[in-house]
Amino acid sequence: MKQLIAVIAILIVGCSTGRAQNATTADTLRAIHYNIYTNLAEPGANGATVKIDQPPFLKQAVTQMAAKNERTFTQSGYRLRIFSDNKQNSRQESESLVMQFEVKHPAVKAYRSYSSPYFRVSIGDFRTLNEAKAFLEVIKFEYPKAYPVKEKINFPPL
Repeated sequence: MKQLIAVIAILIVGCSTGRAQNATTADTLRAIHYNIYTNLAEPGANGATVKIDQPPFLKQAVTQMAAKNERTFTQSGYRLRIFSDNKQNSRQESESLVMQFEVKHPAVKAYRSYSSPYFRVSIGDFRTLNEAKAFLEVIKFEYPKAYPVKEKINFPPL
């Protein structure tokens, strides 16, 4: 059983390493939503199919792991911090700032967080510092104290 899992892992890694340097966001999204069971069940170019003979618990374990990975997919990236304060009314300020920002920029997500003793508001999901700085140029007159911060970000939409 462990050998079968190891062989599958080696095949997947082996197939993906050749394309890893040229991988795009679309490739990554396809990899996230890729289901080997449905792909193998579909007939190939010559009508051939592959039947996997395995215990049901193994397929269930792989399906559960894929669902868990899909729910928790984040990556290292950048956001713009537009607010960070620890005054008594900082919570209310951060809440109103998030609402105001989402009205002005509905395409960009705003995130409110609390890390004792600071309430913070960060915006965007930028893969690179250059992307974050480009958006900073757009909002710098509205939020002159905004600055980029490195954080775990949600995978940005295409």
